[in-house]
Amino acid sequence: MRLRRGGVSLIELLIAITVVGIIAAAMTRLLLSNSRSTEVRNAERDARAVSRAAINLLESELRMVDPFGVIAPTNDSTLTVRAPYAFGTVCSATVGAGSAISTLPSAELPASLVVPGHSGWAWRDATGAYVYESGTSLAADGPADCVAAGVAVVPGGRVVYATPLTSGPPTPGSIIFLYRQLTYSLRASNTFPGRRGLFRTVGANGTPEELAAPFSAGSRFRFYIMNQLIASDTVPTFLDNLRGVQFILNGESIRQPRTSSDVARAPFLTSVFFQNRPS
Repeated sequence: MRLRRGGVSLIELLIAITVVGIIAAAMTRLLLSNSRSTEVRNAERDARAVSRAAINLLESELRMVDPFGVIAPTNDSTLTVRAPYAFGTVCSATVGAGSAISTLPSAELPASLVVPGHSGWAWRDATGAYVYESGTSLAADGPADCVAAGVAVVPGGRVVYATPLTSGPPTPGSIIFLYRQLTYSLRASNTFPGRRGLFRTVGANGTPEELAAPFSAGSRFRFYIMNQLIASDTVPTFLDNLRGVQFILNGESIRQPRTSSDVARAPFLTSVFFQNRPS
């Protein structure tokens, strides 16, 4: 009987190669499938991140807007508001001159009192409504008027003099806020040509800053008017009838996944309600 020499036969080698090839092909298909699935998930995550970034900013700034803080929603893609950036109380006030104000600590009110987009201040009258004083300037003031009126100067806060004062005057201790004009708009993106971006403009003549992009063409602002339960695309004729704004911000992925015929989208919708309704 002949003994078999060590090693493998050609048939055994071919079988082994075939088995390895089948396993390699299966692993390749699995890896490709996982890669494509990961690419789609990443695209969806990127689209959601675009929407969340925009909504977080809008809600944080619009949450403090006074009932009559909406200036001019000119269309379903533009919204201009008076956004508070510092709060305080009145120490003294003279119509035609100005008002000494004790403010609470605010990171938005620097020692220089130079605030981009500063547009004025508002004080609360006896009815609880705010009276807006637009086009005012700020100057540093001492605590004397506040001490005389019995109004506390909060540690870390500032005493400023806001001029001019055209209405009132408010009584010492009245609540006030300093505000700046902000305009939000959905327009053609600078970063992603052919798609929309959310822009923020500080002040009446500021330079639009692109906050987030890209968004789908269907992204827009809608308006809650009076007792309507469903938001409308139509801008209210009288801002007194506006009670809220709905934001439709459908984020898109930057790139199109290889397995998809279009970019990934993340539909996002939220609303901010105001109180500015007729009495």
